[in-house]
Amino acid sequence: MNSNDIFDALNESYDESLFSMDDTDSDPNFNPVGISDSDIDPEGISEGDLNVDIPTQTSTNILPDLKNLTWGPADNDLHDFTFNPDGLDIGINDDILCTLNNGTPIDFYYLFIDDEVISLIVTETNKYANKKLASPNIKRHSRLQKWIDTNESEIKNFLGIIMYMGTVNMPTIASYWTSSHLLTSHLSHIMSRNRFELLLSHIHFQNNDVANLNNRLYKIQNILDLLNQKFKQWVIPSHDMCIDESMIAFQGRLVFKQYIQTKRYRYGVKVFKLCVSPCYTLKFKIYSGKESVVDKNDSVSSRIVMNLVDEYLDLGRTLYVDNWYTSVSLAHQLLERKTHLVGTLRSNRKYNPDYVIKKKLKKGQVIAQKSSSKVMVLKFKDKRDLHMLSTKHTDNMVMVPRRENKSKPEVVLDYNRCKSFIDLSDQMASYGSPLRKSLKWYRKVFELLLNTSVVNALCLFQKTTATRIKITDFRSNLIKYLTFKPNMNQELSNKHVLTTAKRNRCVQCYLNIAQEKGRKYSQSHCKKVTTKCFICNKQLCVPCFFVLHKT
Repeated sequence: MNSNDIFDALNESYDESLFSMDDTDSDPNFNPVGISDSDIDPEGISEGDLNVDIPTQTSTNILPDLKNLTWGPADNDLHDFTFNPDGLDIGINDDILCTLNNGTPIDFYYLFIDDEVISLIVTETNKYANKKLASPNIKRHSRLQKWIDTNESEIKNFLGIIMYMGTVNMPTIASYWTSSHLLTSHLSHIMSRNRFELLLSHIHFQNNDVANLNNRLYKIQNILDLLNQKFKQWVIPSHDMCIDESMIAFQGRLVFKQYIQTKRYRYGVKVFKLCVSPCYTLKFKIYSGKESVVDKNDSVSSRIVMNLVDEYLDLGRTLYVDNWYTSVSLAHQLLERKTHLVGTLRSNRKYNPDYVIKKKLKKGQVIAQKSSSKVMVLKFKDKRDLHMLSTKHTDNMVMVPRRENKSKPEVVLDYNRCKSFIDLSDQMASYGSPLRKSLKWYRKVFELLLNTSVVNALCLFQKTTATRIKITDFRSNLIKYLTFKPNMNQELSNKHVLTTAKRNRCVQCYLNIAQEKGRKYSQSHCKKVTTKCFICNKQLCVPCFFVLHKT
């Protein structure tokens, strides 16, 4: 029997049912609480509940070709994509570099939690409270009977108090307003406890009357879209990006609550994050469950990856992911879009080379193979077996910094370096986290997003102003400004006035010139002034100040 006869016999004995299982389900930690393994068949997942906007760009279906991949030695013949061939602007938005090089922490925080976000919170909170107040079921002595509409200034105070509660831990919310000399704070001068609790119980981000109830995230969808837009507006990622998931602790009843054994908080809401150096969150997506049909050649993890990075493909970037996402099929999807993939790999993924996966190694040994499509799969024995996939590395070994006579594959060191983007982001967010127990899951998600905005603002502040500052000091500065309570008895307390400041470009002049003649012309011709509006906290020349504040 020759090789052709053997190949024909194998084809006749091929059983499609053996390969019909999606390998995504091999992760026991991905199961939603109360849902069996059979429920996680990707053929039953809906686009609506995944909350994924399917990329409109079409590509050829390459998955059938994966069955015919051939594997050989891991040589240096790799895909060489030119990074940013069109010379697009990369890094922090030039508008920030030009107008906020002497900015304060609150200036950078307002890049994300700006007037648009604050106005949304004010509008929807007032609508929700007034609708509830008009209900015939409200009790006569309910605290809500004393409701008065909130405004932008009060919501800023409210956010500042929430941030303060994350920085200064006390056993209960009431403890922050106690008269005990052991637990003292000055929050009573900013807002009464009853008013704070009233706002906390009625904070809202969506008009329930017009909401799409088929979207499980409708309570916070508006705020999610706004923050996603603002996060990506100010930074264009450079060469390396990283995707991983974070967990928002929540143990209440929720249909898309998740369980991840390896996380600090094992039960909660799963958040997928796209991060860049050093710890800037570029985009995020809340996992909200599953319902409708997914392409048989696709998987949940691949769809999440492609949704998060779709607008950053085709520029020669490199994406780093962990073993829940990594697969040979995902590597080919990204290669079609001129993007490299590097990540840890599960040994039971489809299309893995058997020789590498089953090979027994001694400590310090490494073995690798490269496919005919230039995808490398590597196995390295350290304390345990480590499987890696890369489309840009070979099996090259390098010395580990600060470790004598210790070498590891170069792909492992690069992976550890880039995975630190999300690890550092989560670490920074954990310092002074405002999260508290709550029956409303969307409130905890909102508080985490506020925390992410603080970390992103810190990243921009340090890079733009070349100033090193601790995250706790940065938060303290924000709290001081957000909880500022002017003397309401003074008529001028809420009026816009000019104050002196460090010399910098007039924000309005810069925007006007940039809109008419371009950003580069504006950078060199915009005048610099030493005045700014005290209320707006914006650098303004005298003419622009009076144009913006005619009343």
